[in-house]
Amino acid sequence: DMEYVGFDIVPSVIARHREAWPERNFLVADVSLIPPFKPFDVIFCRDVLQHLSFADVRRVLENFNRSGSKYLFVTFYSNKAGVVGGTLRLYI
Repeated sequence: DMEYVGFDIVPSVIARHREAWPERNFLVADVSLIPPFKPFDVIFCRDVLQHLSFADVRRVLENFNRSGSKYLFVTFYSNKAGVVGGTLRLYI
């Protein structure tokens, strides 16, 4: 049996996910601000970090580390430039 908890800062995204997968737990949250949550076997951070400033990325990773989870898988668009929180960091 697997426990799944999904987080997103956008309420409409969470609403769509709750409708599509009612057996899973989805929460509206800013993962750079929430306190550490319980340990999981795996945290899968999908396409999140490229939307954040470097300071917010650091806070997110610190929260993940404090959670005591075993593994962290991260996907993102790479870029060398800094970004103000709430924008997308991509080369065009």
